[in-house]
Amino acid sequence: WWPMMFWLTPALAVLGISATVLISSRVRTFMEAYQLSGSLVVLVLALVFGQISGVLFLGVGTVLVIGTLVWAVDAVLIYLSVSNFKRSSLVARL
Repeated sequence: WWPMMFWLTPALAVLGISATVLISSRVRTFMEAYQLSGSLVVLVLALVFGQISGVLFLGVGTVLVIGTLVWAVDAVLIYLSVSNFKRSSLVARL
């Protein structure tokens, strides 16, 4: 559980936040962003319930590999979010 708590969980948290920021910059209303971001929660819950029920067994090596991949996706999403962020377009929508 320790690698999952200290390596994979923060990576999934950053993934959720960066994906939500990217989604929010693309949609017109906050309700669209809220609904699309909710679909990310379903994916994380599938991993949690799979691990709890014993259907999905994640060893230490598997958790480290998945965590590394998620951190790489996080870096790409943060880069895309920063490069696509335009303050003037957000102010114009208000």
